[in-house]
Amino acid sequence: PPRPYTEATLLRAMETAGKLVDNDELRDALKENGIGRPSTRAAIIETLFKRNYIRKEKKNLIATPTGVELIQIIHEELLKSAELTGIWEKKLREIEKRTYNAGQFLEELKQMVSEIVMSVLSDNSNRHITIQAPVPEKGKGEKAAAASDKPKKEPKKRAPRKSATKKTEQAAAEKQPADALIGQPCPLCGKGTVIKGKTAYGCSEWKSGCTFRKPFE
Repeated sequence: PPRPYTEATLLRAMETAGKLVDNDELRDALKENGIGRPSTRAAIIETLFKRNYIRKEKKNLIATPTGVELIQIIHEELLKSAELTGIWEKKLREIEKRTYNAGQFLEELKQMVSEIVMSVLSDNSNRHITIQAPVPEKGKGEKAAAASDKPKKEPKKRAPRKSATKKTEQAAAEKQPADALIGQPCPLCGKGTVIKGKTAYGCSEWKSGCTFRKPFE
């Protein structure tokens, strides 16, 4: 079997992906750029790690069951080959030289995506991908496990604070016995009703001469 890739050799393989392409024009298109760009290739590999498509054993990169099965269920061979990147690079070169129409290129991309989606939707074969949790690197997993084994401190329970609404309701409840007088018939003249003044309760008929007055307690 071929030797496993390391991160360094995989980056190199992405850079020289044109060597694996048989078509001369596509191989020439890939010669300058390869797969990705120098600024994006490392990020592509990092994405493979995050999605658990590959894992690292010492320095070697090993495909996980998730990664292997994903490639197996993709029936569109073009999606899995470096030739697709070569085709796009070739057409982008032609667009740059103004020998190919950018609008036509976009329409071709839309058509390709539409055909692939329809192919996937019409495929009734049983699809199954093993989902496994990423294996933590040695050292990191041990620290995480040790941290999880430490007893967690229970947060101190604080006495519930009285909200402004509850304080207002409480104050109103304390005043309720006295304020209950408001609106009641005047105990002195019987004609007016009890009203609340600034310092005491009085009678609504005070203008007519009623002298009822009860100071606030």
